[in-house]
Amino acid sequence: LYQDSKSLLLSQSIIKVDSMSADDLQTLVLNWSGMSFRNASKVLVSQTKSQMVFRYSTNSFYVKALGIPTTLGWYIRMQVEFKQGGIRVSIFDDGNAYRPSQYLPSYNPSLRGTTIPATPEGYNHFTDYFKKNGLSKNMAIGGLQAVKKDYISTISSLQEYIQQNHQTLQTPTNSNW
Repeated sequence: LYQDSKSLLLSQSIIKVDSMSADDLQTLVLNWSGMSFRNASKVLVSQTKSQMVFRYSTNSFYVKALGIPTTLGWYIRMQVEFKQGGIRVSIFDDGNAYRPSQYLPSYNPSLRGTTIPATPEGYNHFTDYFKKNGLSKNMAIGGLQAVKKDYISTISSLQEYIQQNHQTLQTPTNSNW
């Protein structure tokens, strides 16, 4: 799942677009984010002349206990770096979303139920769902595959948007407006 587990890097891609300035690429990425995220201004957590950082949540990760899937909210950090003619997109595991405590009542009236404690935001990472030998735990295999499919889809969506719209970044005139 990880390209680099120490930095929690999940994926890194280069998107090349000949003859586009870093400023024009940044405009395209900002436009893409407005169409891709429900609240782009809250998802964009940092912006400089050379990069943008987005932090968004996904519900694609799940684990199975006794064959029953449980969705776990998760944060993904996407760093987009700009230079003349291309961008580098890096996707990082930014940890779990906050999960409130839960009380599970017992089906036997003579027994007490079970309380599952709350999980603070960022407490777990996908690395926690791997064994020491590097194989994923059975309970998380499907969820880890779903997350990978999700972030690959995000990168593909950005790449397609840039390729389809890079010609439209020109100053409008009466003839092309």
